[in-house]
Amino acid sequence: MGKMRVYELAKELNIQNKDIIAYLEENGVKGKVPANTLEEDIVAKVKQKFAAGASKAVEAKAPSAKVDEAKAPAAEKTTEP
Repeated sequence: MGKMRVYELAKELNIQNKDIIAYLEENGVKGKVPANTLEEDIVAKVKQKFAAGASKAVEAKAPSAKVDEAKAPAAEKTTEP
């Protein structure tokens, strides 16, 4: 795994940099910005925290992702002159 920058981790987890930085500050890691690198143990903690939340969010959104064909806009009919 190795060291990873905050912005790279945010991109991998599909979250914003500020969410990771806020989590780090809540857990005693001060002074981080998106370009800073994180140690392996911290990367693992962040992944554990946000990966669990992301899977719950995907499950919650999944049923609403279906498109109701009755509500879908109908294609316009064109008539040739």
